[in-house]
Amino acid sequence: MWLGEAEDHLKIARKYDPELNLRLLCSEAHLGAEKAIKSVVIARGGAFTYTHDVGALLDEAEQIGETVPQDVRAGEILTTYSSSGRYPSTGDERNATTREEYDEAIEAATAVLGWATDRVETLLAESDESGTEIPGRPAEDLKT
Repeated sequence: MWLGEAEDHLKIARKYDPELNLRLLCSEAHLGAEKAIKSVVIARGGAFTYTHDVGALLDEAEQIGETVPQDVRAGEILTTYSSSGRYPSTGDERNATTREEYDEAIEAATAVLGWATDRVETLLAESDESGTEIPGRPAEDLKT
């Protein structure tokens, strides 16, 4: 469920169209990254803080034993878009986010999702081998 939704948010974010508001697409990229990181925390048996701050979520993942690569840590830039998809800002919103910023957001979210997918699959395989289930979380909740 968590990774599936993360993937869906990134699919939406990748639907570039010059007539779309790029800030909203970047917000979708942020949501995908956020849910991807939370899936890793859940797969580790942890509980995540209710925050939209990508950096804080990555810190939590590290605190419970994950190694966060630099390209994934670069996903912290996505926090900028955590509220921009929820609340309109003043001014010319259509031109507030540049194509370069959009491309950077997509690249960052893709790195986070790739890392999270690898980690969740590895953690689930390890728990299957040991016969240990992730407390209170069926595997299908993490993947589908």
